[in-house]
Amino acid sequence: RIFFLLHIAMMKGAPTTAVMLLAEAYPDAITVVNNEGHTPIHSGIVPAVHILKARYPDSFQPHEVRGGSLQQRIPPQSEIGRGESPLVDLLSILRNLNFILESFPFAAEQRDGSGYLPLLHFCMIFNPSVIRLGKSEQYEATAEITNTLKKMFQQFPLASEIGGPFVGNPINILVGECSIAKTVRELQDNETCKRLQILLQNARDGRALQTLCDLENRVSLWALFALFDENDVLSSTQSKNQLVVDLNKEVIKGWR
Repeated sequence: RIFFLLHIAMMKGAPTTAVMLLAEAYPDAITVVNNEGHTPIHSGIVPAVHILKARYPDSFQPHEVRGGSLQQRIPPQSEIGRGESPLVDLLSILRNLNFILESFPFAAEQRDGSGYLPLLHFCMIFNPSVIRLGKSEQYEATAEITNTLKKMFQQFPLASEIGGPFVGNPINILVGECSIAKTVRELQDNETCKRLQILLQNARDGRALQTLCDLENRVSLWALFALFDENDVLSSTQSKNQLVVDLNKEVIKGWR
């Protein structure tokens, strides 16, 4: 059971120095699955955010996940504990995830007891649109969420197109975010397209984006074409994959 200390530290958003010391003392704990089917990196995503929402219910709103389902678990009071502030606790969770990804890159390939990869859970759980903070704090939280998503993707790029038993893949999840956005400003503030661009770098199938075109509303269409700015990653890596060509064929065919 001593191996579960790392899971608990990740789950509660403990200071990163504590996580580092536990990982150094018990490196084998990185691969241990606890009773809930989580490795430490999974504990730092799903239970960690449930605890965060329980600590600060006014700062983290419930939300619907398009392309998947999100089970809400109400943590017992003994797990919730006390935090410093919504932003401080959120950033602590993200720093811990960054440490695990940088020190143990293989953690990005670990599946939990339900077969879900960390990137899929992260895209479902860490949605900036459900965070309610002050303007500057909101900006910082969103930027750090994007940064951690990028690290997670870089360690295992194939995860962007791998779903779970009953859930779409991470690209589907973020396309869903785009589809329910009410304004272009909302997409910009939440860095939704920026996060989606990251996941699309090595994507082999452009059909998921057809959804944005089919919706025929200005926000979704803006999201679609925002992905194809002349300086963005999709255009600059066109020679490396067939995504842009495939998607353009689908879009043109749909508009005839």
